[in-house]
Amino acid sequence: MSIFDPATFMDQGTTEAGSTQAPICEPGEYPGVVDKVEPKVITSKKDGRDFIILEVTWKLQNADFEKSFGRQPTVRQSLFLDMNGNNLDMSKGKNVPLNKLRDALGMNKAGQQFKFSMLQGAGPAKVMVKNNPDRNAPDVMRAEVVAVGKM
Repeated sequence: MSIFDPATFMDQGTTEAGSTQAPICEPGEYPGVVDKVEPKVITSKKDGRDFIILEVTWKLQNADFEKSFGRQPTVRQSLFLDMNGNNLDMSKGKNVPLNKLRDALGMNKAGQQFKFSMLQGAGPAKVMVKNNPDRNAPDVMRAEVVAVGKM
């Protein structure tokens, strides 16, 4: 087992040009499993209001991507959550994207306990991926989840 030597590392060099953009998954429909779930708070620059977003990272099954890049593609799905104070608003017509995700994973039944932690590792589900320009760098494309459904 080797020990990492920072001084040696700092003196290493290369003559190869490196990638300037990470590989992205081609648009399409893929089987996927939830790899990571993370709630985030964002503050509106317009009016200072806070919004809760659930970032869901999917690990997809895509043989072509895996063959080309040696790993499974990961794609994010961002869900704005409707809140009632500090609680999830589950009234009629609220949190529809979240409930579609839960339904695709068999977690949207009346009387069934649901916790966000249950999403970790859940699946497989049918994951629809689309490529869009990154809003911060329009010349860079990003893959994102636009819909999920039952397998």
